[in-house]
Amino acid sequence: LNRLRDSARMLTKEEEIEQRRRAEEEYDDRVEKSNARKEKIRQMEEERKKNAMLADGTGKDGRAQKNSVLERAKQMLDEDMDDVKHMNQMMLYSKVVTIRDAQIQEKRNVQSEREEEERHLDAMMEIERLKALKMYEVREHERLASQRSGAKVIIEQIKDRQTQRMKEEEHRDQERSFVLKQIEALKSEEVQQVVQKKLASERLMQEVNVANTAAMKIKEERMLAEKLE
Repeated sequence: LNRLRDSARMLTKEEEIEQRRRAEEEYDDRVEKSNARKEKIRQMEEERKKNAMLADGTGKDGRAQKNSVLERAKQMLDEDMDDVKHMNQMMLYSKVVTIRDAQIQEKRNVQSEREEEERHLDAMMEIERLKALKMYEVREHERLASQRSGAKVIIEQIKDRQTQRMKEEEHRDQERSFVLKQIEALKSEEVQQVVQKKLASERLMQEVNVANTAAMKIKEERMLAEKLE
C-alpha cells in the first residue's frame, strides 16, 4: 500500500490518461488470461473425470496420471491466485489514484473558488475605486466651476471698482479743471485790474503834469505881466 501511495505521485493529465490506459489493458489481458486458465482447468477437470472413468481401477499408473493432472490444475490455480492478487493490487492502486485525483480536484475546486472570490473582490474594489474616482471628478468639476464662478464675480467686481475709480478720477479732473479755470479767470481779472490801475495812474500823472505845466505857464505869464507894469 505504501509503495502504491508512493507511486501515486503528481502526474500530468496526459500521463494519468496513458497510465490508466495501460492499467486497463493489463487488467483486461490478465482477466482474459485468467478466464482462459479457468477454461483450461475446466477442460482438464472434464478430461480428468473422463480419464478417471476409463482408468478406474488401473492401479499405480492411473493414480500417477491423476496426480499429474491435479498438480497441473493446482499450479494453474496458483497462477490464477497471483493474477487475482495483482488485479486486487491494481484495483487498490486505482482506488488510491481515484482518491488522489478527487483530492487534487477538490484542491483545484477550492483554489478555483478562492480565485473566483478574489476576482469578485478585486472587481468590487475596482468598482468602488471607480465610484470614488467619479465622485472626486464630479466634486473637482464642481469646485473648479465654483472657483471659476467666484473668479468671474471677483473680476466683475474689480472691473466695477476700476470703472468707479475712473469715473471718480474723471470727476476730480473736471473739478480740478474748473478750479484752474476759476483761478485763471481770477488771475486774468486781477491783471486787468492792475493794468487799469496803471493806466489810470498814468492818465492821472499826465493830467497832473498838464496842470502843472499850465500853472507854471500862468505863473510865468503873470510874473512877466508884473514886470511889464
